[in-house]
Amino acid sequence: MEKLFEDNYTVGWVAIVGPEIAAAKLLLDDEHERIAVARGDDNGYILGEISGHNIVLAFPPSKVGVGGGVPKPPNWTNPRLDIRLGDVVVGKPEGSHSGVCQFDMGKRVGLNQLDIKYHLNRPPNFLLTSVETLRLDQAFNGGEMRRYIEDAIEKAKDLERLENPEFPGRNKDQLFQSTYSDECQNDLPAYQLGQTKTPTAPLTVERKDRKNNHPSVHYGLIGSGNQVIRSASFRDMLRDTHNILCFEMESAGLMNNFPCLVIRGICDYSDSHKTKVWQPYAAITAAAYAKDLLRVIGPYKVKEERVLVELVQQLRLEFQRKID
Repeated sequence: MEKLFEDNYTVGWVAIVGPEIAAAKLLLDDEHERIAVARGDDNGYILGEISGHNIVLAFPPSKVGVGGGVPKPPNWTNPRLDIRLGDVVVGKPEGSHSGVCQFDMGKRVGLNQLDIKYHLNRPPNFLLTSVETLRLDQAFNGGEMRRYIEDAIEKAKDLERLENPEFPGRNKDQLFQSTYSDECQNDLPAYQLGQTKTPTAPLTVERKDRKNNHPSVHYGLIGSGNQVIRSASFRDMLRDTHNILCFEMESAGLMNNFPCLVIRGICDYSDSHKTKVWQPYAAITAAAYAKDLLRVIGPYKVKEERVLVELVQQLRLEFQRKID
């Protein structure tokens, strides 16, 4: 393993749950020798390189929530516009929001509306420009995201202790009617209990099949807060009032402290039917998108940004705040 100094590292990659950490590690082009961190810092750090960028992968000792998708009514013309499990959502500024909307920093206005006043910093322009470059590449079937997904899954097959990161199958991607999700929170469908029976209408939403199982990438607002969303009605309310595409729990505390972009793989639909079946694969798809984005971003573009010492310090403070 190569050993570099602290000021050689310019990209911070934050992973929270086990599958996210494993996915990021699988997609490193090279792993570097560890560097000692401050006494009393219990967080974990993995150092490595992707597409010429020296990266610190940071993760806390405690595991918290994961991102959940916010589906819209089915698109019968182009099903790739639907948010499906395994897809990726990238936080992109929209209206007065930076790309991440802190939904628990607002106030109720009537029964079905939340007025969000707190606004976070936008990602730096060079990141947003790179996102648009990659978006154009992928629109013309370019980019390396699919190859990176295949590479990570192939590597994971040789590691017996890793959870299975392969595509779970569309038969395990069921979107339930919002009313069923809220009224039957303790009534898990049979397929989640290991049985072969699957729910039928009107419990599930009918959607058009895609031509293939490649993940779609969606761009827009990501809702961030300190609570796990398990309510389809609350999910739909935030979708309709703020056009939020997914929920997560980690990024709001980071956005105002150093330049970053939030990328989430969709592993559930933010309702009462959450399972962990899709977590490993969704972590792989998000990590593959991040690696493809780093391929587009030249290392020289980030060398003027903060180096490892500052990244680790800020990440440690944020993780400690979450634990407290």
